[in-house]
Amino acid sequence: MGQIGPFLFGAVAFCLGVATFPWLISRLAAWHVGQRVHAYSPATHAAKQGIPTMGGIGFVWVPILGFIFLAHSASGFAVFFCMVAGLVIGLLDDISNVRGKGQLGLLARQKLVLQLVAGLVAGAFLLRVGISQQYVPGAGLVEFGGWTVLIGTAALVGATNGVNLTDGLDGLAGSTGAVALAVLCWIAVAEGNLQVALIGLGVLGGLLAFLLFNWSPARLFMGDSGALALGGVIAGMALVLGVVWLLPLLGIVFVIEVLSVAINVTAVVRFHRHLLRSSPLHHHFEELKYSETTIVRGFIGLGLAGAIATVLLVWPVVYSIR
Repeated sequence: MGQIGPFLFGAVAFCLGVATFPWLISRLAAWHVGQRVHAYSPATHAAKQGIPTMGGIGFVWVPILGFIFLAHSASGFAVFFCMVAGLVIGLLDDISNVRGKGQLGLLARQKLVLQLVAGLVAGAFLLRVGISQQYVPGAGLVEFGGWTVLIGTAALVGATNGVNLTDGLDGLAGSTGAVALAVLCWIAVAEGNLQVALIGLGVLGGLLAFLLFNWSPARLFMGDSGALALGGVIAGMALVLGVVWLLPLLGIVFVIEVLSVAINVTAVVRFHRHLLRSSPLHHHFEELKYSETTIVRGFIGLGLAGAIATVLLVWPVVYSIR
């Protein structure tokens, strides 16, 4: 498989996504797989009630087939596992959400336990196949040995929850996720890990097609199945490419969204007051009456800044990693 192969595969994934998403939207609508809006969401979100969700399956099926038929390396399997684990956990949550009459999906602790188990399995596999070195700015390549299990777990849990919390406005998680994914695909190609690049570009192509239907006003939401799968593939690629310590910078939008929730919840529990009008942070800006598109564009700009900083840090060493 030459370097052009992964890019062709990404283009195919995009074209197939453009062709199949209208059919998927009609099927999800016919099956009444619609969005349920949280009671504490901004009032403007009432219009999103009933819009088809679980659209994430539309941008992962092509890379899943790509791995099965084209990519069989250990690093490719690690990324594949992280993506599919996120997809399965997200599907369980989405199905529970759609069918439920009270609780919106799985309980937080149920989802967290499943994510922890998936992360431990992913980390143990990476250690087993010898993918245990990571690039640390200022120190170069560092061998982490058994710590790889915990690092893999933290990366998978952090990335999946980060993307999931960011998925609250039309086009927000998809666009910021695409920015991070594009950098990881560049690193994969630069390192010569074309099988990982194939999976990443397959997801990226499908995700860009998804955004055509998810941009405001959205006709389709990715759901937890898409958010957790996207977070899984981002975490998996960062781990196998040796750049997991740069993930907080590359995914700065996801980090800020998670921190905004943690800070606001802590303030309410301990001090009985809100530091933000609402959380995650994008809801705070909604309460300040910024439009969805303005907020999304601002977050994309922040994501691009993190991506550029990541590229500048990695550029001198990326061709020497492994």
